[in-house]
Amino acid sequence: MVFVHAVAELTRNVPSIQLVNTDQSGIELELHSGRTLDFKGVHKVQAVAQSVNATTHSFTIQVIVSADGDVSPKKLVSERNKYE
Repeated sequence: MVFVHAVAELTRNVPSIQLVNTDQSGIELELHSGRTLDFKGVHKVQAVAQSVNATTHSFTIQVIVSADGDVSPKKLVSERNKYE
């Protein structure tokens, strides 16, 4: 609680529009569980995907929200290829 009280004291006179939080969220283009279902003993199990590209690419989005609830129009979006 010492940290919380210290931050509250430091930010007491700061406008809430200037107090911001940022967080990242990962987005997968194709949802996959890594599990398949077939009969016991089968050596090759086929899986279907809408797009092979979608299974190897994902995005990360990072947004900024101020303490008064305003969401910044600026966002960071980055792409990741899992096999690069």
